[in-house]
Amino acid sequence: MPSSHVSRSGYYKWRNHTKSPRQVSREHLTKEIHCIFLESRYLYGSPKITSVLRQKGKCILQKTVARIMKEQGLQSRTLKKYKATTNSKYSYPIHDNVLERQFKIEKPNQVWVADITYIPTKEDWLYVASLMDLYSKKNVGWHADRTVFGICIIIVFL
Repeated sequence: MPSSHVSRSGYYKWRNHTKSPRQVSREHLTKEIHCIFLESRYLYGSPKITSVLRQKGKCILQKTVARIMKEQGLQSRTLKKYKATTNSKYSYPIHDNVLERQFKIEKPNQVWVADITYIPTKEDWLYVASLMDLYSKKNVGWHADRTVFGICIIIVFL
């Protein structure tokens, strides 16, 4: 007997208790929702999972699916659409290509080149600007920022 505070009959009643049909169907539904969620690679939310369950012939409300997902801690990942960061329809003057693809440099710090890399993060984008000396092929400096504007300012002042 696990505890002296529980009567013998109460313990055996608890131990021999069978699940109600509602509990059994709820557990089965929870497993099914979990499987659909995993198959969708964590992308489907309650509306989509409800739709899949209805296609399988289940009569279920989205509210029920949402409640079960919340209880189980299942939260769909939202994929953000790609945000174009380059505007090719601008009226700013285009600077001349001074190097004209002639990359023969005789001494260090004669020619620096810059690059901006866009790194997707969970929240938004991270922009990394780097400067490289073409003679030594080494990074002269770099800076990371959450806005392209901040990166451009750094490049201008370097």
